[in-house]
Amino acid sequence: MRFYKETNFKETPIGKIPKDWEIVMLKDIGRIVNGFGFPIKYQGKKDGKYIFVKVNDTNRLGNEKFIFSTENTADDDLVRTLQLQVYPPGTIIFPKIGMVIYLRKVRILAKHGTFDNNIMGIIPNRDVDRDFLYYFFLEKIDLTKLAGRTTAPSIRRSDIEKLKISIPPLLEQQKIAEILSMIDNAIQKTNEIIAKTERLKKGLKEELLTKGIGHKEFKDTEIGRIPKEWKLVKLSNIAEDIYYGITAKAIENRGGLKILRTMDIKDYNVDWTALPYCEITQKRSDINRFLLKRGDLIIARAGTTGVSILVEKDFRNVIFGSYLIKIRLSSKVHPKFMHYFCQSQLYWKHITRSQAGSTLKNISLPILKSLNIPLPSLYEQQKIAEILSTIDKKLEIERKEKEKLERIKQGMMDLLLTGKIRVKVA
Repeated sequence: MRFYKETNFKETPIGKIPKDWEIVMLKDIGRIVNGFGFPIKYQGKKDGKYIFVKVNDTNRLGNEKFIFSTENTADDDLVRTLQLQVYPPGTIIFPKIGMVIYLRKVRILAKHGTFDNNIMGIIPNRDVDRDFLYYFFLEKIDLTKLAGRTTAPSIRRSDIEKLKISIPPLLEQQKIAEILSMIDNAIQKTNEIIAKTERLKKGLKEELLTKGIGHKEFKDTEIGRIPKEWKLVKLSNIAEDIYYGITAKAIENRGGLKILRTMDIKDYNVDWTALPYCEITQKRSDINRFLLKRGDLIIARAGTTGVSILVEKDFRNVIFGSYLIKIRLSSKVHPKFMHYFCQSQLYWKHITRSQAGSTLKNISLPILKSLNIPLPSLYEQQKIAEILSTIDKKLEIERKEKEKLERIKQGMMDLLLTGKIRVKVA
């Protein structure tokens, strides 16, 4: 495909657009339709003829463009009984009621279906490309402005119908949609690789942390069967020290100490560049004790309760907050092995069991100290950590690739959907 920079624009009520583009109202290029209310008792079927989309389904699917299936489906009898309208593949849908509007999850029905009354749809005319309209809607139409910032946001059909949008000639619409769809397909393939790798890691992690590498003989313990050569130890017996963090207040001023908080821990990782600076609220003579050092295992005792991170370098200016727990392990334990164990089912069973059946709210030092750990030799711990680290590196590469593709997509949408950059169609 060939591109060129547009220089010939015209002023319109919605801004500058290329001279050969048109301004149209949404109702002129598509039929606006509403969803239907289903009985509360309706549970749906998994083998029905038509998919039935609930408003939460639009969010559940992440960033996917198409909805191929949902938990609920409808059949001909239900459609007739409830007098539902079945909409064709290619219908563009989006939430129209509730806070889910602010998630701006626009989707396309991939096959015949219907949807609940919290959703609105657009069935594009033949003279407009469906995918182009989807991308334009996704990027250029702000649903949150239509809904308003209220406690019960909603979008009116009349407001959608009157929306003015700019569209290029049909052939150019198709080319723009083709380019953006190619990027979407690449993102989807990357998502599939990430999901497959995550499943591999999960299965391998549980296998390695309970059966080890190449063991033939096993023994029964209070946490289940483990290799005969392994020891079952309490965390309190393999930790040099376990203690809570320090009370400090995050501040905007730059300089001095930074603080790691529970909210900074996501998916067992931390963006160290995003930590806030802090102010110690009490005079302390032992600040060095709270500095993060290589090999520290940090566990959230509230908030992201039970989630751990491993500190992999020494910090001279980063301390950890009071809702975190630091574990300094003895030389018998490989820190990365312990970090992976803190992601295992055995670990989470112990943490959740300690809550006596209640919602997981917080954990304490006694809870952690009583944790049973199946411990292999230091050499085997290192090998297990290396295997799982290799998978983590693969995941990191794929996630960065996904981020790069999403940046490319965002940039291309901004250029192509405004006409700043044009696609040659002949």
